[in-house]
Amino acid sequence: MLKNIFDKNIVVELLDKIPNLFIKWQEFLRYGGFPWWSDNEIYYNLLYQNIRKIVLEDISLEYNFKSVTLRKILKLLEFLGALDRQDKITYETIVDNTWLDRKEILHILDILWEYNLINIVKVDSKSTNLSSRTQYKIFLFTGDFYYMFAQMLWKQIPIWILRESIFVSMLAPLYKITFPKWWKQNPDFILETKQDRYLFEIWWKSKTNSQIKKIKGFEQKNIVRDVELDAFPLWLFGFVR
Repeated sequence: MLKNIFDKNIVVELLDKIPNLFIKWQEFLRYGGFPWWSDNEIYYNLLYQNIRKIVLEDISLEYNFKSVTLRKILKLLEFLGALDRQDKITYETIVDNTWLDRKEILHILDILWEYNLINIVKVDSKSTNLSSRTQYKIFLFTGDFYYMFAQMLWKQIPIWILRESIFVSMLAPLYKITFPKWWKQNPDFILETKQDRYLFEIWWKSKTNSQIKKIKGFEQKNIVRDVELDAFPLWLFGFVR
C-alpha cells in the first residue's frame, strides 16, 4: 500500500538489500518499458518500430484514419518527446508542430492514451482559480520513450517532464491522479486513495518549502516531497502495489 512506503527507513533498507539499486534504476529508466528486448544497442529502434506499428496498423485499422493523419499522429508523439516543459503543450503548439486539426486533437490524445502510448493527467475538479494552467498534463507512456526520442531527435533528455512522467506511469494504474490548478502555489500532483488525498511535489534542488506551504485543503502530513536520495526517491514508488 502507498502509505506503507512513507517511512524513510525503507529507503535505507532497500539500498542495503538490493545491490546496485540506483544503477539498476537508471537502466530501468532507459530500457525497462519493454524488458523482453534485451539488446540495448537496438532497443530504441525496436521501440520506435513498435510505436509505428501501433499507429500505422492497429490505430489505423480501428479508426480508419487517412495516412496523412497517421503521419501527424507520429509527429505529435515526436513533439511530446522533444518538449522540456508541460506549459508548452497547448492547442496552438500542437497545431503548429503537427498540423493536426484543432477539433480532432482531444480525440487523438484519447486514442493514444487508450493504446498506452501516452498518459494524461487531468486537472483536479476540486481546485480553485482555474484560469492559471491548462486542463491536462500529457506524458509519453514510459521513461524510455523520452530517451528514444532524445536519441532520434538529437535532443537533451527533458529531465523535468521525465521525472513527472515516471511518477505518473508507476502510480496512475493504481490510483486516481490529478493535478491542482492554483495560481501561484503549483504543486505537481494530487493522488487519491480510498482513505486519503495526497499532494505530491516532484522535488528539485531549486525548489523551496514556500512553494507548497500555503496550499489550502491539505495538511502538511499529506504533502509528500521527492528528493533524489533523500526522503522519498522516485524509484521507491516502483515498489507500490
